[in-house]
Amino acid sequence: MDGILLVHKLAGYTSQDVCHLIKKKLHVQKVGHCGTLDPFAEGLLIIGLNQGTKVLPYLVQKYFLI
Repeated sequence: MDGILLVHKLAGYTSQDVCHLIKKKLHVQKVGHCGTLDPFAEGLLIIGLNQGTKVLPYLVQKYFLI
């Protein structure tokens, strides 16, 4: 299974906890997320599954001022 999941992360879980849970429940080999939410934060977590992890860097644009 390849793709992108939009997951509502509840407070009390880390972003890595959510990825591990999804990996275990859906039996996928590779799971990654666009950015870390603090454990006490609640919100949208963008998760890539298998080949979907390759597009994650393109979903979030970051700008740096030098």
